[in-house]
Amino acid sequence: MKKLLLVVVLVLLSLSVIACGPSVDISDDSDGSNIGTIGGDKASSNKLGDYEVEILSARFSTSYDDKEVVVITYKFVNNGDEAAAFYTAIEETVYQDGVECEKCYSYDGEIINEDNGTKEIKSGKSIEIEYGYYLNDASDIEVECKEWLSFSDKKITKTFKYDND
Repeated sequence: MKKLLLVVVLVLLSLSVIACGPSVDISDDSDGSNIGTIGGDKASSNKLGDYEVEILSARFSTSYDDKEVVVITYKFVNNGDEAAAFYTAIEETVYQDGVECEKCYSYDGEIINEDNGTKEIKSGKSIEIEYGYYLNDASDIEVECKEWLSFSDKKITKTFKYDND
């Protein structure tokens, strides 16, 4: 209970310090978006706080229960002072037609780098991560990444055309 109270007090104190500071307008010339195709065209690469995330590619797969899945490959670079993991540093969401796709954790005979998302990497290092998501329908696949636990609205987006022929 004391730890929870301490965390709440620290958050409130931090917010009050931020509110008292000078107003700064930070703008980004681009929206960070990029349209690619399954298999990946040019990757979207942007800095999110102490990290860089590239949405490299997308490919189709099948889940253990024969449902269609898209596997998104991310590249995570840690530019911070301490070791960090993609799983705790970045919030990634995949949508189809504005509806979030559910994460899929089991695949039919395919080896993927899903576990890399929980591995901490030291400053200056990078790692590739693959996560699978159940497809909702045959619409385009929109991927969004943003820094987890951040006051920034900045996000990286990439859209993949649905083309599973």
